[in-house]
Amino acid sequence: MSDDSGNGVRAAVVSGVFVLIAALIAAVVNWPEDWWPNTPPKPPNPKVHVTDVWPDTSSWVVSRKKDDLTPPSKNPCDEGNHDWVRSIGGVETKISIHFVLTTESPESVVITGLRPHAKRVATPKMQTGIRLYCPSGDGFLGRIADLTVDSNPPKFTLYDEDYKPLRRIGLNLDKGDAADFLLNATVNSAGAVYEFTADLELLVGGDRMTLPINDRGKPFRVAGALPAGAPVVSLKMPEYQP
Repeated sequence: MSDDSGNGVRAAVVSGVFVLIAALIAAVVNWPEDWWPNTPPKPPNPKVHVTDVWPDTSSWVVSRKKDDLTPPSKNPCDEGNHDWVRSIGGVETKISIHFVLTTESPESVVITGLRPHAKRVATPKMQTGIRLYCPSGDGFLGRIADLTVDSNPPKFTLYDEDYKPLRRIGLNLDKGDAADFLLNATVNSAGAVYEFTADLELLVGGDRMTLPINDRGKPFRVAGALPAGAPVVSLKMPEYQP
């Protein structure tokens, strides 16, 4: 075989290889998307949504002296009084955090605890309590929990629907289910103001996980009630007996 013939064969082989590679690339590019079985993505873990924060509008603390305080209305249910307390730096001595636990797939969930992340806030000394006794509604129909923000170790108590304390709560949630909770937060230290967020501790399908609870990315704020005998500005409806 002459050199020219050999070169021709080699050129044909190389050309054929390039044609084959090009055909493979084209086949891969145009491959049907549904040809290879896709592994379905793992559904999202349970989520916590804080739907509302209810202040205990009957009890506040402020740094001003009692003689300097004049509520704008004698009606304790007047929203103007609440706006006035906030405008002078009043802090609630109890807040109720309504949150909902949801899942987008069937899950076995056990709530095992709640760990707060709290810090004391530097404020002027709280000198006066403000109490606006206003009749409230019929209460919360759901699971309730209490948190003492400044206790060490953290004091967190879960209750069932009959308000009996529990060590943990087990839930079998289906897709779209929602479990409602009301977390009541207080502070033991008189007049101390705290900001806090919290992590809800769970077992999900046997695995440990935590979910953050916060006020739309910000910390909650609550203060300790003043000791007995501290000055108090008190307003209540004539027929209301707290």
